[in-house]
Amino acid sequence: MSEIDEQKSKIDWYKDLFKIYIAALFAVVAGLLTMLTNGNTSLLFYTGLAVTAVLVVVAIFAADTVSKEIRKLREM
Repeated sequence: MSEIDEQKSKIDWYKDLFKIYIAALFAVVAGLLTMLTNGNTSLLFYTGLAVTAVLVVVAIFAADTVSKEIRKLREM
């Protein structure tokens, strides 16, 4: 029974981490949209685009990890 509880807590941790990634992604995109509407496309804008791409990739991997952990829990 303790192994199931450990897996559940791991899944909860991954879910919380995924929420943080999504919140960071929204914050960066909002900042980029503000810069774009003001016509302020400087180096910071392009750095923000790169950060957005990295956050999207990390969020995809986090979602995949959560999915795998849930499948493991179903098999128990």
